[in-house]
Amino acid sequence: MWHPYKWVDDLAEKSGWWVVPYVIFLRIFMWKFLHSLSDQEFYTVAIILLSAVFFWGATIFFKLYKDSFKYYKTLLYSFTVIYFIVSPIYVIYFLTYHPLLGSTISAAAFLILAYSYAAVKHFKEKEQG
Repeated sequence: MWHPYKWVDDLAEKSGWWVVPYVIFLRIFMWKFLHSLSDQEFYTVAIILLSAVFFWGATIFFKLYKDSFKYYKTLLYSFTVIYFIVSPIYVIYFLTYHPLLGSTISAAAFLILAYSYAAVKHFKEKEQG
């Protein structure tokens, strides 16, 4: 017998039922949401979302390696203050003049953060043995 939604059953068996609503939400709702946006709206969502994820990732990065930083609290507070001053200016400027460039810079900053996390993790594991 043919099961058109067999992937839902397999996903539910392997990971538990709590994952199924998220997958349905991501596959159906987010697809329709992203395809209904105009280019300017898409760039707006991308710049704001990637900027927020970058801030969240950078603070987690600082918290994970706070023993490596000599002045951890000063670094974290100064990063937070500078981010909240620069980020609105960045978002407003790039949404007004160059939305594609702004979303590209946001994505590049996020990828640089991810690669730096992987590099620091690799070097810490190498030092430990």
